[in-house]
Amino acid sequence: QAVRARASLPVCWPGPMPRALGLREAWRGGLGGGRLRSHPLTVFSKAAEAPAFGRAPSPRACARRWLSTRRPFSEDPRGKSFAERGFEARDAPRSRRYWPPDGESAPVVLPGGRKQVSVHAIRRDVDGLLEAQLVFSTKSGHRLFHLNLEELAELEKLAPRISEYLELWQEKLECDFEANQDRRERSELEKALKQQFLE
Repeated sequence: QAVRARASLPVCWPGPMPRALGLREAWRGGLGGGRLRSHPLTVFSKAAEAPAFGRAPSPRACARRWLSTRRPFSEDPRGKSFAERGFEARDAPRSRRYWPPDGESAPVVLPGGRKQVSVHAIRRDVDGLLEAQLVFSTKSGHRLFHLNLEELAELEKLAPRISEYLELWQEKLECDFEANQDRRERSELEKALKQQFLE
C-alpha cells in the first residue's frame, strides 16, 4: 500500500529537505482530504486514481474541474460607477443652474440688447472672500468678464479718456467716409469728361 500511495503522488513530490522538516505527513494528509485538497496537483492525482467510464480524464478536464470548484474572487468595485457605489457622481446634472444664480435682481440690458450688466457676490482670487463684482454677460447668461470695486474705480478714471478716443475714432471714420465719397465722385467726373471728349 505504501508503494501504491507513493506511485499515485504527483511529480512535484517534496524532495529531501521537506521530508527532513516533517512535511511528508502533511502532504499525505492533504492528499487524503486535508488543507491541500484545493491544490491543482491534488485534483490531478485524485482524478488519475479514479477513472470515469473506464478511462482517466485528461489534464485539461482536471484543470477545468479545479477552476470550476475553486473559491470565486471578490467582485472588483471599480467595475461599477461612482453613482452605483453610493458616491455622489460629479457628472450628474445639477438640480439648478450654476450661473447666473437664482434669486438675484434682474440685470440691466445695455444699448443694443445683446449685452447686460448685473451685480453678483463672487469670491476673490487672493483670499477667497466674497465681494460685489460687476458682471458683463450676454443675453443668454454667458459671462464675458467681471470687475470688482477697484477695477471699476480705475475704469471711471479712464472713462473720460476712453470717451475722447471714441470721439476721435468717430471723427476719423467720418473723415474717411467723406474722403472716399469725394474720391468716388471725382473719378466719376473724370470718366464723364473723357467720354465727352471722345464723342
